[in-house]
Amino acid sequence: MQTTWAELNSLVAGHPDEEMLHAIQRDGHCHETVMWFVHHLSEDIKHLLGATGIEMPLLTYTDHRPKCQQPEHSTHKKVCKLYQENVVCADCHSNVSPPK
Repeated sequence: MQTTWAELNSLVAGHPDEEMLHAIQRDGHCHETVMWFVHHLSEDIKHLLGATGIEMPLLTYTDHRPKCQQPEHSTHKKVCKLYQENVVCADCHSNVSPPK
């Protein structure tokens, strides 16, 4: 994951659509974090993290999937691919890979 994130960060940084791509990327990370917290941690670990002061991100009301319907360039396509994987449960809860 870290390699993928680093690659996308370098592609987005300084890109003409950096602001839009960053928002999609950020919101995907927030979804991913909440999904992992809710679905993959035990209640004990959740309470332990809460006691340390770690705060979970809030989820945006913005749905970026319409912006990802027809990506305008390869960087947009890569950012959208990861976003779409992060905002659906099927990535972890199915025996099928997400669409390419």
